Amino acid sequence: MKDKLNMQERLLKYVKKTKPNTTKHVLILLVITVGLLTIMSVSASSESSENTMADAPSEFTAIFTGDIMMGRNVQKVIDQKGLPFIFQDVENRLKEADFVTGNFENPVLDSEKDFEKQDKNIHLFAKSDILPSLKELNFTVLNLANNHAMDYQQEGLMHTLEEFSKVDIDYVGAGINRKEATDIHYKTVNDVKIATLGISDVFVANSVATKTEAGIASARPSRFIPRIGDASRNADLTIVHVHWGEEYDTLPSERQRELAKAMANAGADIIIGHHPHVLQPVEIIDDTVVFYSLGNFVFDQGWSNTRETALITLKMDEEGIGRFFIEPMLIKEASPRFLNQMESYYQSKVKKRLLKHSNIELHEKDDLFYFDHPLVRRD
Repeated sequence: MKDKLNMQERLLKYVKKTKPNTTKHVLILLVITVGLLTIMSVSASSESSENTMADAPSEFTAIFTGDIMMGRNVQKVIDQKGLPFIFQDVENRLKEADFVTGNFENPVLDSEKDFEKQDKNIHLFAKSDILPSLKELNFTVLNLANNHAMDYQQEGLMHTLEEFSKVDIDYVGAGINRKEATDIHYKTVNDVKIATLGISDVFVANSVATKTEAGIASARPSRFIPRIGDASRNADLTIVHVHWGEEYDTLPSERQRELAKAMANAGADIIIGHHPHVLQPVEIIDDTVVFYSLGNFVFDQGWSNTRETALITLKMDEEGIGRFFIEPMLIKEASPRFLNQMESYYQSKVKKRLLKHSNIELHEKDDLFYFDHPLVRRD
C-alpha cells in the first residue's frame, strides 16, 4: 500500500503539474501583496503623523507648500486620472487648515494661442478650470511673484488675475500695477491677524509692475522693506513669499541670505522660498523662520531631487509659540505623496537637506520632523 503524501509533497506535486500557470499566479499575488502593503504603510504613517499633530495645542493651523505648476505633463495626468488624483494624499490636510498658501507657478489661460509669449525659453500655463478645485482645496492666498507669471506677457497675467477673482482665490505678488502687485493680504484667524506678501528676485525684462502697467513685485529692497514693515506693524504674523536663488542648487546663495537678512530686519516672521525646484535648508535669522526653498509641490519634473518635497504645517498655541511640522513627501505622477515604510531613505535625505548648515534642531516623532519657535508675543 502506497503511503499518503504529506502537505509539502502534495504542494510540490501541484506546482509541477500547474507550473506555467502557477508562476504567473504567484507573480500576480506578489504584485497585489506589495501594493496592499504599500497602501497600508502609507495609511499608517499618515495616520500616526496626523495624531502627533493633533496632540499639539493650536490656536490656528497654517500650511505652506512649494511650487504648484498645473500645466504641461501635470495636465496630462489630470486628463487621464482627474484632478482629485493630484491632491489625494493632502486633500484632507488642506481642507482642515485655517490658512493655506503656496507658490502658483503658471498663468491660467483658456487657450495658449490667444496670447503672445514672452521672450524666453520655457513657457508654462494651465487651464483656468483648475482654479475652482484649488478654491475647494482651501487655498487661502497664492503667490504669483515668480518667473512664469508673465510668460504670456501682460495680457496673460491680466487674464490670470481675472480668473482668480472669479473663483475668489486671493493672490499676492502680482497686479494690474505696482500698487496692487505690492499689496499686503490680510486674514484674521481666531484673533490672529496674518499678513502675506510676495516678491520675486527672478524675472526677465518687462516683468515687473510699474505705476501704470501690470506685472510682478520685485525683490528690490527699497520697495519691499517698507511694505514688510507696514505688514509687521499691522499684523500679528507676517509671511513673505520670495522667488529667488538658483535652480537645482541645494544650498542658498549669498544673495538669498542677504535678502533674508533684510526681510528679517524689516519684520518678516516667516519667509517661504521658491524657485530652486529642490529643497534647501531651514534656519532662523534673528527671530525669523526662513525656509530657503520648499522645492516643488505639484510639478512634472522627473529628476529625483525635484521630486522630493515637504508639507509644512504650523500650529500656533495661545501663547504665540509656533510648532512647525515638516512631513517629507515624494512627488509621483505629479502628485505629492506621503512616504511609505519602503521609502525611509527619502526621510533621512530630506532631513539632511533641511539641516545642512542650519541652526535649527529638529525633533522627530512618527515620521514627522518638528521644531518650536515663538512667533506672536501675547500681552
